[in-house]
Amino acid sequence: MSKSFRDVFPTLKLDDEMWRLLETAEVTKISANHDHNHIRIYLSAERLIFKKNIWNIEKEIRKQIFQNKDITVKIIESYKLSEQYNPETLLEVYRDSILDELNAYSVLEYNLLKTADMQFSDSNHMKLTMDETIIAKTRSDEILEFLEKIFCERCGMNLSIDVEYKKPQESKYRKNAAKQIEQEVATIISRTKFGLSEETKAEEQNNNISQTEEENTIKASSTLDTASNNAKVPSDESIPAKNKKTFEKKGDFRRKFDSNPDVIYGRDFDDETIEISKIDGPIGEV
Repeated sequence: MSKSFRDVFPTLKLDDEMWRLLETAEVTKISANHDHNHIRIYLSAERLIFKKNIWNIEKEIRKQIFQNKDITVKIIESYKLSEQYNPETLLEVYRDSILDELNAYSVLEYNLLKTADMQFSDSNHMKLTMDETIIAKTRSDEILEFLEKIFCERCGMNLSIDVEYKKPQESKYRKNAAKQIEQEVATIISRTKFGLSEETKAEEQNNNISQTEEENTIKASSTLDTASNNAKVPSDESIPAKNKKTFEKKGDFRRKFDSNPDVIYGRDFDDETIEISKIDGPIGEV
C-alpha cells in the first residue's frame, strides 16, 4: 500500500515550489539495512522531478528527520508520465538531470556522454555517436546500461540505441599546446648547445693552465737537492680520514604505489522493508 509523500513526511519543511513537484508523488516502499544507517525511499510520481531537486529532498529528510544521526537517505524515483513524453522529448527536458546523475557516479563517463552526439531517427530509436577512443569503446556498455535504467526502468519507455564512433577532431587547444612544446624544446636545445660551447672553452683553458703548471713543476723539481729523494713520502694510511671522500651505493630507488580498490556504484544491501501502511507519524519515529 502506498501513501502520499506528505502523509509519510508530515513534519518535513520544504518550500512551496518543491511541494508542488511532489503533489502526485507517492511513497511505495521504504527499506533499511540491518544497521538502520542506510534508508531507501521508493517514490512514484506522474511528474518529472529533476535530480538536483531529488538530492535536495534527500538532504532535507536527513537534516530534519534524522538529525544528529549518521544515516544515508536515498530516494529511488520512478515515473508514470503522460503520452506527451517519448524518449526524444524526455531527453530534451531531462538531459541535464541525466548528466548530473552520471557525473555523480563517474566523471569519466559523464564527459564521454556530454561530448557525445545523441540523435533520434524516430522517437524510440537513438543513435549515440562518440569519439573513437579506447576509453569510449571500453566504457560504452556502462553508458548504455545507465541510459537504459533512466529511460526504460525509471520512466517506463522503450528505447533502442545504436552506438557509432567517429574520429576525434584535433582541438585548437591541442594544436597550440603542441606548438608551445616545440618552441620550448627548441629553446632548450639552443641553450644546451650554448652551454656546451662555453663548457668546451672553459675546458681548453683549464687544460692550458694545467699544462703550464706541470711544466713549472718539472723545472722546479730539477733544482731540488738530491737529499730530498731520500725523504719519506707519507702513505695513504697517514692521511687523516676526514680528508678522504667515500662513495657508497645505497641501492636502487623504487617508487611504490598502492592500487586503489574497486568502487562499485549503487551496491545493493540486504534490507528489511518498512510497511507504509503502518506509518502514522514521521518516518523518523519508525
